[in-house]
Amino acid sequence: MSQSVLILGGYGVFGGRLARRLIGEARVRVIVAGRSFNKAQHFCRQFGGDPIKLDRDQKDFAAAVAELSPSLVVDAAGPFQHYGTRDPYRVARAALACGAHYLDLSDDAAFTTGLSALDDDARAKRLVFLSGTSTLPAISSCVADQFVKGLVAVDLIESTILPDGRAPRGRSVVKAALAQAGESVRAFRSGRFTEIAGWSAPSRRDLCVDGETPILKRRASLIGAPDLRLFPGRYEAHSVLARAGLEPGIVQAGLDVLSRLRAWRLIPPLTPLAQPLRWMARQIEMFGNDRGGMLVRVVGRDKDRARVEKTWTLIVNGGDGPNIPAIAPYILTHKILGGHVAPGARACLGEFSMTELEEALKPFLARAQDGEYDAPCLFERVLGGDYTELPVALQSLHDVTDERIWCGKVQVDRGRGFVTSVIALLFGFPETTGSAPIEVTFHETEHGEIWTRRIGGRAFRSHFRMGRNPGQMIERFGLFSFDMVPEPASGGIVFLIVSGRFAGVPLPTFLLPRVTAREFASESGEACFDINVSSPLTGPVVHYRGTLRPLAREASQSHQPRIAAE
Repeated sequence: MSQSVLILGGYGVFGGRLARRLIGEARVRVIVAGRSFNKAQHFCRQFGGDPIKLDRDQKDFAAAVAELSPSLVVDAAGPFQHYGTRDPYRVARAALACGAHYLDLSDDAAFTTGLSALDDDARAKRLVFLSGTSTLPAISSCVADQFVKGLVAVDLIESTILPDGRAPRGRSVVKAALAQAGESVRAFRSGRFTEIAGWSAPSRRDLCVDGETPILKRRASLIGAPDLRLFPGRYEAHSVLARAGLEPGIVQAGLDVLSRLRAWRLIPPLTPLAQPLRWMARQIEMFGNDRGGMLVRVVGRDKDRARVEKTWTLIVNGGDGPNIPAIAPYILTHKILGGHVAPGARACLGEFSMTELEEALKPFLARAQDGEYDAPCLFERVLGGDYTELPVALQSLHDVTDERIWCGKVQVDRGRGFVTSVIALLFGFPETTGSAPIEVTFHETEHGEIWTRRIGGRAFRSHFRMGRNPGQMIERFGLFSFDMVPEPASGGIVFLIVSGRFAGVPLPTFLLPRVTAREFASESGEACFDINVSSPLTGPVVHYRGTLRPLAREASQSHQPRIAAE
């Protein structure tokens, strides 16, 4: 007996890929639905299936769905960010009313997590309702479930999507991207929920798979995704990030600029520009290539407390990239119709295995590869074996993955005199204060770390990276940089300055600051610091000392079963 699958947006970029793969399979009838009957009919003439005009906003939508008697309803239309607040789950409710299972390809965090409101009703009818059966979080959670095994702490889960430059960009896809550009997106970093700007902080990513020409230095920016809300609770991850990068590079660069202008509120929201920007992207897609892929990174500590990075890299050739978001709903369609998925309404997390994923990838020009590497943090690389001899508080202080925040108390004494004030101003040193709160943010970069210290309403920042010689590191304040040697001493670390530069020009020894810098642990287990800086020309510049404790991890809620590290 055949079972019918109703696909809303069935002739679209991703819904069309799912429909084409299901059409012709035994015992599956595919109903291709959308707002345009002509487009649905044209699609079905090419690939098969039954066309129908169906609009989720029409008054008799639920009745029209019931009349079709589908076994499964798949919403591949979107953009899910724009489904509104009055009844965003209208499609899901229509499926519920007629006793059909339901899947959607949502990439919107709020929409995906909100589907759980229908859980009791779905369970009562023994129906499967899954949201987010697209690349994120369906595929990313499949990989993460595998990678967290064997880790006693999960510091970072980052998923990056790099579509090829010639992939068709449907209206919903473009609107979904522009809906985030420069807008506030809720993310989970430093053990807490925070706000970031969508399509911000671009960083370069490489995709390398054995036997494939690598994809190198593709820019990818931070985006909002369901992972950012769902993964912190599921994996007890300290940071969860999602990135995307467009091709050709000029498209990504243009979106970066527009996002920044929007974040500064210099331009209005970008979604009204979806159609003209989509047209412009089409005119230059010939300059892109037909290769893209995906990268999932999990960084954590294994049972021996060694910091490791696990990666799953996917490279897709020949323009097959748009098939990837349709893989999860394809797998799940067969599992649901076969009765192999537990009933209930929830986000799509860990609903299929890596084996099933690899099998579903076989028809395409795609190749995936796992990797696992030692990934010591900056201070581990500099100190080598001495790092493990440090007090636990200092090891924790310098165990920086993505971003960490520590808070505490500090006391500051500033030197006097005009020249001293100018020096303090150049470096951003704080004013004299008694016991005051301090917050230090440690941010991991491609080349090292950035430390931002906030004291009394002022902030000063320095950049750390590996030194030119083994056992050395470089700290940079603007145009000034100093080579230093961190040495374990008396249960802590002493930092010794050996040379300095201004704008790359070596400073003579007599101009080097005199610095006494020490980190140690208190009897109560706090990380302590004592930094005393003086100038050979003017005397004392600043002396600050205090204690730090890690910012408490914010409780994260998830309706999904927690994955415990084994």
